[in-house]
Amino acid sequence: MKAQLPKIPLVFLGLGLYRAWIEVAYVGTWVPFPTLPLAGQNLFDAAMVLALLACALLHRAIDPLFRKRKLLWLSAVAVATGSLANFIALGAPELAPRIAVPSAVICGVGIAFLILAWSELYACLSPYQVAVYYAASILFGAAVILICRGFIMPYLSIVSALLPLASMACVLSGFKQVPPDHLPVRKKTTAPLPWMPIALMSLYAFAYGLRENELTAVMGPMSSFGVVAASSIVLVGITCFRDRFDLDVMQRVALPAMVCSLVFVSAYNYVGAVFANLCASFSYTAFSILIFCLLCNISRRFGFSAILLFGLERGIRAIFSLLGRLVDNAIIAWCGHSILSDLVMAITIAALIVAFALILWRGPNQRAGWPMPSIGENPSREGVTDNEPSAEEELALTCSIIRRRYDLTPREEDVLLLLVQGKNISEVAETLVIAKGTAKVHVRHIYEKLGVHSRNELKAIADSAKSKQNVGHHR
Repeated sequence: MKAQLPKIPLVFLGLGLYRAWIEVAYVGTWVPFPTLPLAGQNLFDAAMVLALLACALLHRAIDPLFRKRKLLWLSAVAVATGSLANFIALGAPELAPRIAVPSAVICGVGIAFLILAWSELYACLSPYQVAVYYAASILFGAAVILICRGFIMPYLSIVSALLPLASMACVLSGFKQVPPDHLPVRKKTTAPLPWMPIALMSLYAFAYGLRENELTAVMGPMSSFGVVAASSIVLVGITCFRDRFDLDVMQRVALPAMVCSLVFVSAYNYVGAVFANLCASFSYTAFSILIFCLLCNISRRFGFSAILLFGLERGIRAIFSLLGRLVDNAIIAWCGHSILSDLVMAITIAALIVAFALILWRGPNQRAGWPMPSIGENPSREGVTDNEPSAEEELALTCSIIRRRYDLTPREEDVLLLLVQGKNISEVAETLVIAKGTAKVHVRHIYEKLGVHSRNELKAIADSAKSKQNVGHHR
């Protein structure tokens, strides 16, 4: 069993540090900052959203972000400074009116750059690495929050200021561990923007926002039992079951869990708010892990800028989460806790269920319920510009076509891509962070499904599929 445990470089756990800082400083914090009533989570979120969307729009000017070291360090220092300012106001409340707004704004902008830097780093990794490292970093962040809850205020202020600085040091160190040919570069992609997963994540964020006011009153949004449970399922599932564990299971359990969290809002006497909060945080975390892995894979395989993808996804997600909170507040202010408020909430739930169903189950021919055939699965490349695709995009599309034609698993597709790139068994195992014996099993299954017995025969099938793909593209 020990030989199967994934090796996780410690620097990649640094993503959990900025998550911990968010809970300590703004979202669900237990610290009674006098600045929060004046400029709290909503202003912090607004500044973060504007920075994320601005970076997405200007991604061609700042790609790749990891090379803008001065800008990144400046953003981390800004977050640390704003964090210290909030603690200063805690000791000197008369300063709160002058500190609150600038602190929320610089912290929101600074944390946006931290989020984008980590997204760019993870987009350099294989899907297996992304899932394992990301789930582990979420658990690590929850553990850091638990430790922070034990500090007295003077020490907590120091730790709070160090968290964003340490997170930035980790992300920049992480880029040094990425092979040079895997580092992000500025390039164009011919594939259309994957709006569907971004839209779906936004709906989950809105549903989560409806529960967030109750959730943060009981437990932290970055360290709740639901967060720990969802990330643990991914980490343990991949560790114990390897390729038999399918990340799409997170999609299948996230929707009913979110519906339960909303339905049981009006059933406190029977179930309790704790169960509703558990379902909400579990659903939101499970689906965010799935979307994070999906977008990282899209960026890595098809040349999308991680700044563009995650700037849009995180920015739009935060907007919808804020809308959920505002709708929840409006319902309570308008109706109170009454039969009418329950009816309004039931209508909201029904609308969400319909929206989820339209996106998740639009047709049987769409991969794992994702309505994105143009992203690596549509060989006709309809709606794409006439720019010639890169060799990497062509190869990825070819392997996707072969996977559908011969019923390969997603992991077998990853192995196939590496094989047609000329990598041997050892290199395949190293790239995917799997055992060499597991890699051999995948290769054997690929050979059996394709009916080949050698690397040359495998290459011949790939060349044939690529030729047909190019003919379809040039028609």
